[in-house]
Amino acid sequence: QRQMCIRDSLGVILYMAREIIALKGVWKHNRRLWPFSLDLHLGIYLAIITVVLHIISGLLVIGGATAALAVTHNIVTVLAIIACILGAAGALGLILLRSIDTSYRDFTTFGMFFRLFFLLAVFGSGIGAWFVSPDYAAESSSFVSSLLTLDSGLSASFAVSLHIVLSTGFLVYLPFTDMIHFIAKFFLYHAVRWNDAPKNDAMRQRLAALMSRPVTWSAEHVGAETRTWEELASGETQNEKTA
Repeated sequence: QRQMCIRDSLGVILYMAREIIALKGVWKHNRRLWPFSLDLHLGIYLAIITVVLHIISGLLVIGGATAALAVTHNIVTVLAIIACILGAAGALGLILLRSIDTSYRDFTTFGMFFRLFFLLAVFGSGIGAWFVSPDYAAESSSFVSSLLTLDSGLSASFAVSLHIVLSTGFLVYLPFTDMIHFIAKFFLYHAVRWNDAPKNDAMRQRLAALMSRPVTWSAEHVGAETRTWEELASGETQNEKTA
């Protein structure tokens, strides 16, 4: 029983890793977008790791751990440029593909283009800061350490400052976009799909209450305007293609 539980858990973890890291769903359903979407997501993942390393480096600066700081600086130097190049290539590729390919126009909004251009600016400024700064990792670590200690003498070069401002601005903007799905996805997809808890009385009561709620979205092919979810689930529907 324990081995089966471990095997199932590893299977779920592997599935989620393929979906989150390799974007298996995009590969399966929209392969033209996959290379650019993969680049963008990998750039974001590496950028997150880089930020964590910046914070660790800042703490090492405060603690005077010179040997460990040299190691984190070397890692940051490599990861930062890879993250920015991948992110910029992915954002630019998605912008061009969605602009040129007419099949994407019906579900490509102004907000989507704005987010992609914003990300392109963030990653592009990171590339510029990496090349312009004499020692990008050391300068970033010094900035973070000053920030953590509330040092009034906090400063950075224009290129690094621009990258920090754009990155911070995007983080503030992020919760108001559909990109927040990376947090909500677990609750709206994985927690539902992989939840195999047995149905009990409390769950039955909760499901009954939910199924009695009216359908509030428009769906003419199922006549959703005046029906509850229970009626909708138990009734016949028209063919979507002929509705």
